[in-house]
Amino acid sequence: AADEQLRLAFAKDCKRVIEEYNLDGIDIDWEYPTQSGAGISASPDDTKNYTLMMRDIRKAIGKKKDLTLASCGSARYIPFPDILPYLDFVNIMAYDLGSGEKHHSALYPCSISGNYTADKAVKAHLDAGLPLNKLVLGMPFYSRGIGHEWIASNQFQSVKEKEGLEEFWDTEGCVPYMKNKEGKIVMTYDNPLSISIKCKYIKKKGLLGGMYWHYGYDDEQHTLSRVVA
Repeated sequence: AADEQLRLAFAKDCKRVIEEYNLDGIDIDWEYPTQSGAGISASPDDTKNYTLMMRDIRKAIGKKKDLTLASCGSARYIPFPDILPYLDFVNIMAYDLGSGEKHHSALYPCSISGNYTADKAVKAHLDAGLPLNKLVLGMPFYSRGIGHEWIASNQFQSVKEKEGLEEFWDTEGCVPYMKNKEGKIVMTYDNPLSISIKCKYIKKKGLLGGMYWHYGYDDEQHTLSRVVA
């Protein structure tokens, strides 16, 4: 993104991939501009270069194809006001919002929710200047576990099959969790009920839609994706 020629080449290749596979568009998942925590190169210029990259991709793929991005729950790092003219919608990654004995995908704040909740993530994106009709709420099809025997990330099928655990429902956070025989929270996740509540939230709030990470983590009956549909 920092090099004009490479940036233009990338934009051109986005167009090639869309045409070759007859795709709806391109989704950008850069985690995260100006941040090197994940071991990627980073620079204060990432913000400016991100805008230029989105501009160049939009010019390359045209107005009829989607240009979207994945955004963290806090809505930080992305220059939303600058890229809004190029953007179709934003996929909010409303998961991994808590760790340890905290919900990683609670809808609303509660005693064991993480730093962010799905509702707080939506509000953060509205405060960042995005309209409701450009927001897509992300939902996890996997769990976050505690301890080596329950380590993340377990797909929904595996969550249902855990032995020695008891499922509980958090009426405030609108998500389930599991405790072990000692009464310790060892797993947080979404189930059909919490997914359906989030989908009702999407419709009530007037968001563009919902997405999930990811299709392959669902069970063989497609229980969660069918709930979303």
